[in-house]
Amino acid sequence: MIDGELVTIIVNLLLVGGFLWWMLHPRHNNNEEPPVPKPLPKTGKMRCPMCGAEAKVTGK
Repeated sequence: MIDGELVTIIVNLLLVGGFLWWMLHPRHNNNEEPPVPKPLPKTGKMRCPMCGAEAKVTGK
């Protein structure tokens, strides 16, 4: 069968490994605020110089 010292070593390694996993595993914090979405780009209105129809302008 398995020697008593070997069982002790295996149990200790499992305990240490489980403790390290518990300490290093990322925890999900439900108290965090959700990220703020980026504001939409400004839209402007202008008239088309060719036909005079209203057009939306986005960006610069």
